[in-house]
Amino acid sequence: MKKLLLIFCIILPFYTNAQDFKTLIHQADSLNKRSKHKKALALYDKAIERIITYQEIIDNNQWFDVCRKAGDLAGNDYAKYSPDRYFVDGEKFKEKLADLKTQHVNCVFTYTPYADGGPGISYVVDPTRKFQFFPSNNKRLLVWASNDAIYMQAFGDNIYKPLKMDNQQLLDFLKENHNKFALEEIDRQRPKMMDAFIAFAFNFYWGGSTYSKSIHEPKNLVDPKQNANTYLGKLLPQIQAEAAKYYDRLKTE
Repeated sequence: MKKLLLIFCIILPFYTNAQDFKTLIHQADSLNKRSKHKKALALYDKAIERIITYQEIIDNNQWFDVCRKAGDLAGNDYAKYSPDRYFVDGEKFKEKLADLKTQHVNCVFTYTPYADGGPGISYVVDPTRKFQFFPSNNKRLLVWASNDAIYMQAFGDNIYKPLKMDNQQLLDFLKENHNKFALEEIDRQRPKMMDAFIAFAFNFYWGGSTYSKSIHEPKNLVDPKQNANTYLGKLLPQIQAEAAKYYDRLKTE
């Protein structure tokens, strides 16, 4: 009995770690080299599942690499492994919005800092492969208030998990003013330095429609007071501070 217990204690850690991302990829790569493509794809699927269910965090290169490897083996189903499904306006982003709508969440919007050419994703297509993407550094942060709490989830160049944020002051501000942001007018702004052009795009999903608004930080304007007293002007510094907390928490949680 003691021998069995000892063997179990030795095997258990190995078995537990056998399903982590790196091990799954190593096993899948080995199978792929031996032309056991079906088994390799099954392991790539398990590795991808660990990432999209937030069990592990990987860097952008690892994410693109596993999607490419799986896509190369998937035949006509290669498109489901396209990393852009999780990007700024990808399939998963749209599913999230639809889900919030079915939950009757009223306060839903996105926040995106951008410079020069504006927010978006750059793509590089490699004709030797079915798809290959080159992500930008831009992220779109989805924010929603539900059940007396604020939630944030980034969409961009990787998989980012949603987090519940603890900020009662911001929550009260959103609950009181969520129906005003989308409708107020934002005056045309004059940045101090055009070569350092930075603005902040908001999309408000309200009343079945999408309203897009863009605003600068007052300190970056020729007239610092311009739009500072609008609802959006008051929202901007609060969202900037909370977004910084969100990205800091992603590194440790």
